[in-house]
Amino acid sequence: MSTKANAITGYTYDDLMLKHECPWAKDHHESPRRLSSILDRCRELNLFDRCLFVKSTPVNDNDILLYHNESLLKKLSKAPVQNIEQLKQFCQEYEDVYMNEYTFDAAKLAVGGSLNLLDSIMTNQCRNGFALVRPPGHHASSNEINGFCLFNNVVITAKAAIEKYNAQRVLILDWDVHHGQGTQYAFYDTNKVLYISTHRYEHGAYWPQLAESDFDHIGEGDGRGFNVNIPLNKTGLKNADYMYIFFNIILPIAYEYDPDLVLVSAGY
Repeated sequence: MSTKANAITGYTYDDLMLKHECPWAKDHHESPRRLSSILDRCRELNLFDRCLFVKSTPVNDNDILLYHNESLLKKLSKAPVQNIEQLKQFCQEYEDVYMNEYTFDAAKLAVGGSLNLLDSIMTNQCRNGFALVRPPGHHASSNEINGFCLFNNVVITAKAAIEKYNAQRVLILDWDVHHGQGTQYAFYDTNKVLYISTHRYEHGAYWPQLAESDFDHIGEGDGRGFNVNIPLNKTGLKNADYMYIFFNIILPIAYEYDPDLVLVSAGY
């Protein structure tokens, strides 16, 4: 793996993230395979040889607290990971969540890697970056984990960009199949972050089945007009449909906003 300082694209990951898996359902669709398949393909194409490797290190608690409540952080750190039945009961307090003995450390690495990648970009060590991290984050809110997400990696990274690097306009583009309600909640009343999400909606029938995932939820206060939902009510959309959305809706809004930094929730 290259550590060339002049590489254009940085990337980060850690093997520990592959150990985060559901202990009571080994065939769970949110599995290590989602990450390992990307790693395998990048290696097959020798893409990493042209990139800058940015080491993932565990995030410190203060950075997690940029968004999440201290009570949530403490609760997750004490999850009963050594007893599967107790752990299942713990996870059932939330919606669609699992943990194992590696999850908490993997989640801290996921955030830490994202922040290290941000540092590398903002200090011109690389031009852009690809955070190959899991557990995912965009469903997690300040006070609860949700939808297989523990710490909201992209929210914490955006907040760090604003606080550490004085970013004034951060664009978050989220094109995961699901709406990232946790990310929306974080920036709903600020114009320092423009959140754009295109997601499967089916008139509210598709998970997370929230009214606030619809197009008419546009932000409030200083954030009014800076939350853009593009709900997809039809299924079976093709590449041409997504190209239309990007060229005719997303890109014009993004160019008008003129962001200092763009963060993408890719949903892999």
